[in-house]
Amino acid sequence: MNDTSTLIVALAAQQLLFACGWWMQARNIAAQRKALLHWSVFCALTGLSLLLFGEAARRAAPELAQVLRNVALVAGAMALRRGLLQFSHQPLRDREQMLVFAVYIAALALLGTSDDAAARRTIVIAIVMCWLPLRMAYELYRGARSEFGAPAVACVGAPLAAVGVAMGVRGVLAIVRPDAAAASITVAAGFNVALLLTVAVVLAVFHFALNVRVARRMVAELEHLSSHDSLTQLLNRRAFEQRLTGEIAAGIRAGAPLGLLLIDIDHFKRVNDRLGHQAGDAVLREVADRLAAAVRRSDVLARVGGEEFGVLLPDTDAPGIRQAAERLRLAVCGRPLDRPEGPLEVTVSVGASMRLSGESDAEAMLRRADQALYRAKAEGRDRTVFDTLAQVSEASAAPVVAPAIDAV
Repeated sequence: MNDTSTLIVALAAQQLLFACGWWMQARNIAAQRKALLHWSVFCALTGLSLLLFGEAARRAAPELAQVLRNVALVAGAMALRRGLLQFSHQPLRDREQMLVFAVYIAALALLGTSDDAAARRTIVIAIVMCWLPLRMAYELYRGARSEFGAPAVACVGAPLAAVGVAMGVRGVLAIVRPDAAAASITVAAGFNVALLLTVAVVLAVFHFALNVRVARRMVAELEHLSSHDSLTQLLNRRAFEQRLTGEIAAGIRAGAPLGLLLIDIDHFKRVNDRLGHQAGDAVLREVADRLAAAVRRSDVLARVGGEEFGVLLPDTDAPGIRQAAERLRLAVCGRPLDRPEGPLEVTVSVGASMRLSGESDAEAMLRRADQALYRAKAEGRDRTVFDTLAQVSEASAAPVVAPAIDAV
């Protein structure tokens, strides 16, 4: 066994180990399972392709081994591309892949398996295996850079581009020096050894970088789950209270006002009792969507309880808080919700408050907004009530301290 054959066996073993690794990860990461399984198929097929260069396969059925290893190599690359497209949430382009694969198979069939056509077969394989990695690198950069950033995506795309360039060089060499470059990869030629070493290093870097991206996405998803409500995808109460504390601190530093709204769906229990919890969940999602469409970009919207939502209004004075509260209330009750059982009228009650001068207690601010919400419910629902402790005098712009709460 020469140096090239040893490298081929080592590279095949490397790919088969990667195949096992991606398969085991796919069993445990449901959200990325399809992409990971495609990468496992890619590693398995490329490992198989390399093993078919072995002496045993070439002696037993040389022509069959030649056909199978060429087909497995390209099929594996296409599986990798499909997995990367799934991972980066892009269209799969199956028709394009099938067309390329069909043309590739037809070209190999026309060329046959004779030694005379070895250079032409090498050129065909080099064209396909140059185009596919370069195409994958471009698609990955375009589809994933917004999520991971350009430098991180380049760590995955650069090895793909390197493989594409290496295969392109092999194709050019097959044209210029067909006897050397088109010879079997098992021949201990300098170019073959360099190519195999390059591929081994590049594949190791590629799989490592891809693993880092998978882990980074998992961490981001876990962070999202810890701070967001799973039903509405809004911030949860814990994250909302953290943002409230931060906004209070920022308001104190900047001397800026801060508004707080608590919004509760009226008679929500009746919806669950009459239509069921699935209908109740649908109502919550629709109300969340309507509120999200009505808040400003700078506002912070969260689901803080069963049917209760919270909104932070940074740099918003008392009149602005009143306007925002009414805008959000009307966004929900402005038109009935479309339900299979028929149109469903939904209204909300809103309790509004704002940060008092010098106030730094988030709990106190929440408590006053909650008291305002309680009054809105007690006074007939479908209304906004403002905590008058936080109302600002138009003349002095100073807090007016009063024990009562006004209905808007």
